[in-house]
Amino acid sequence: MKKAAAFTMFLAILFCAAEAPPAGAGGPVPVIHSAGPIHQWHGPYGELKQGLSLGSVVRITGTGFGYSLGPGRVLNLERVLGGRVGNFTPSESPHRIPILDWHPTRILVLLTSSPQLVGDEYHLVIRDASSGDWRRLSNEFPVTVVPGSGVAPLPAREALKPYLRLIHPELARSGGDLDLYGDFPFPDPSLDKVILAPAGLLLADGIPSQALRPVEISKPHVHARLPNDLPAGEYSVRVGRDEHFRSNGRRVIVRSTEPAPWEYNSELTQGFGPVPYRIVAALSNVGVEARCVDVLGIHFGPNRVHQSVVLGTRLDVQHADWNIQNRLGHRVVHPIPAPRPIVFWSDTRIRIDAGEPLAADPRYVYIEQERGIYWGCSNAVRVVTPGP
Repeated sequence: MKKAAAFTMFLAILFCAAEAPPAGAGGPVPVIHSAGPIHQWHGPYGELKQGLSLGSVVRITGTGFGYSLGPGRVLNLERVLGGRVGNFTPSESPHRIPILDWHPTRILVLLTSSPQLVGDEYHLVIRDASSGDWRRLSNEFPVTVVPGSGVAPLPAREALKPYLRLIHPELARSGGDLDLYGDFPFPDPSLDKVILAPAGLLLADGIPSQALRPVEISKPHVHARLPNDLPAGEYSVRVGRDEHFRSNGRRVIVRSTEPAPWEYNSELTQGFGPVPYRIVAALSNVGVEARCVDVLGIHFGPNRVHQSVVLGTRLDVQHADWNIQNRLGHRVVHPIPAPRPIVFWSDTRIRIDAGEPLAADPRYVYIEQERGIYWGCSNAVRVVTPGP
């Protein structure tokens, strides 16, 4: 075992989801295609080296990664000696790299420096840590690690404290989805938890609390699922790791009844009747590469049906309002922006691709729905950023 440990080095991060089952389980097989960006570095004798730089953000691309996290799956960085990958020892404790964000085809990680990690040849490999032999699930992708140059040290622990800005929905249901937005520096799904306890009693001794594992986590967004047996009542929610490293608290009410019609009916104008859903908030610069917008609301429906999400200026909203009030057949007087591509759709959250990170100028979103020869719009809300 000691001999094997001397020839092996690996780093592991917990990631991926049930959507990407192990090879041979009938689902998509994880395949790593690339890792970058590639940096250049001069060695001790002036030779030019290139590879992944310690301290940098590394983007791993491929297929079959899944949308969210699940236990057992790890990404190993295994050292190559003598032209072959050394045998790693499952009994060794893996060093987890902070996950910044992920997507079915892309994973962003921070390649933190470690005294054990040296500039050398490695293989990126996805393995099943829950199996006795850490079964390999993906291909072995070769990479080179080079020393970082002038990488700033991580900020103090207090500077890394999470900040929770918004919870959606504020009126939740047991077993339902819960989306949290704010600033969660260097999120790590193996350490960060969504902590749920009776309101006002979260930090009191002897008060039971529940630590929920995130289904999805990134720097601006955490997605969790409430327990099916959670009693109705008022709760305080925080994101954190221990009693000294927790975010501020936000209130959520777990309800025992379904929303009343007045809670979700919405319309932009007094046109052709209410649209059967309501937008309550919209947050920008989320998702992979911070180029998406999350539209939060009630009763969107489990699937998209004749609906489009429009992102535009306040003037675009006014034009849509005028078009509805003065529309005859399908004649449109004022042109409005084309609908944005849909990345994700659920009953309470829609993610659209904005095309690029949004600047500070005000933007608004609304949902347009066709109904026969007529069409209507939801209310419009201003897009905000999820940080402090």
